Amino acid sequence: MESSLKTRNSLIQRVKLQSNEEAWDEFVHYYRPFINYILRKINISSNDIDDLIQETLIRLWKSLPSYEKKNAKFRTWLTTLIRNSSYDFFRKRDAYERKLEQNFQILLPQNESELELKIEKEWEAYITRLALDKMREIFRGKAVDVFEMSLQGHTADEIAAKLTLTPQTVYTLKTRVKSYFMGEVKRLIEELEF
Repeated sequence: MESSLKTRNSLIQRVKLQSNEEAWDEFVHYYRPFINYILRKINISSNDIDDLIQETLIRLWKSLPSYEKKNAKFRTWLTTLIRNSSYDFFRKRDAYERKLEQNFQILLPQNESELELKIEKEWEAYITRLALDKMREIFRGKAVDVFEMSLQGHTADEIAAKLTLTPQTVYTLKTRVKSYFMGEVKRLIEELEF
């Protein structure tokens, strides 16, 4: 028993260094079943066990270097870490589900025509983002800045002053980029809508 205890202490010390994959694999081999056992004892559903074990192992990997034997027995420290991982896991999941529900509510209209309008607006916004991303690949620097500032409602004179350009250059860049952007929107609509 004494040699087994020493092996475990030395294993923990080797894993704390985070540079020994073999030690980590051995550590996981010994402690994964304990983590599983504790999670089942605190009534974690079988649907969540694997995800939570993985979350706990990641947290354990990150936290092990800070473990100090003088502060707590390892199993006490590990059990606390498992408990805290569980709390965080469900807190994040619940927050995500609430956010998902809130976002889903946005798509729930009072009637069918409202739904169609919302979907249409989302689709237009999506096509616009795709076209803007493509435009940014083609045009660089001030040309993109001019176009984006014009979309924000800035006048040619304001843009020229801010970017140290002439108003004529602003008009030229805006026209060139706008023409490309409109063509890209048209192309995307033809390609993606049916």
